[in-house]
Amino acid sequence: MKASMMLLFLLILVVSGLPGLPSLQAHAAETRQARVLASSLTIRSDANLNSPVLGSLKRNTIVSASEESYGWVKIASGRTTGWVAGHYLETLGTDTDTQDRQAPLQTDKKSADKPAKSAASKSERPLAGKVIVIDPGHGGSDTGGIGKKYGTYEKTVNLATSRYVMDKLKEEGAQVILTRIDDRTNLELSTRVRISESQKADAFVSIHYNASPKPVSGTLTFFYSKSKDMGLAYKIEAQLRKNLDLKSNGISYGDYHVLRENNRPSVLVELGFLTNARDESLIRTANYQMKAAAAIVDGLKDYFKD
Repeated sequence: MKASMMLLFLLILVVSGLPGLPSLQAHAAETRQARVLASSLTIRSDANLNSPVLGSLKRNTIVSASEESYGWVKIASGRTTGWVAGHYLETLGTDTDTQDRQAPLQTDKKSADKPAKSAASKSERPLAGKVIVIDPGHGGSDTGGIGKKYGTYEKTVNLATSRYVMDKLKEEGAQVILTRIDDRTNLELSTRVRISESQKADAFVSIHYNASPKPVSGTLTFFYSKSKDMGLAYKIEAQLRKNLDLKSNGISYGDYHVLRENNRPSVLVELGFLTNARDESLIRTANYQMKAAAAIVDGLKDYFKD
């Protein structure tokens, strides 16, 4: 009993230290009302993606939210009790500690490193303590592009690659937030931006794979603001050019919602063309996805070294 109480105390202490997290996560046993933000939110029997699906909730449904476990929130709606992805909820209540919006899913709670004590240590671990939001593009009924040869869904490889990026960032000591962790729930562009801004992200990276009716190939990184985003785009694309087996198409201005409306440093990365047979044959492999993830992380490291 003492051991479990100590574990609970440490979990609460770590969670409460992350920026922008609402008091729903700081008080695991306290019940609050919450509103569903997603168009369709999956309810699972336990706080993991492998647990059985119990049902789903429609947008604006009001639920009772209680426990929190690594971004999953336990809810009750009618006769159904289960777990949902926390950042698809907006907490309601009058507690002065409650934030206007629920924090996102998949925050790396173990990586809240203390600031580096010297310039040398900062250079060695430039991502330590940085808040990085990784946005797997599309999701749910929005498949994104579809592979011409193998029928690969963009939403699927976006998520797989994002998970590799998350794992590598955590190894570097970053605080990592995924805007989505499954392909069941539609996530509005405005919600992705809200997550980035509410968490005061040091960098926001939207992961995509490209599609075109033209016979084109390779990677491309988009930015919106020259002053805010261009440097980050350059660093990431430079590492993609250096480390991937596809050609680099450089960086380009992109008038995309997740960049245009985002006040945090942000880029949208296209990691190859699903409509190119050779590109798709690489894209669908874990080896390519891991190499792309490593290149993105190296680009982020270069960006924060400067």
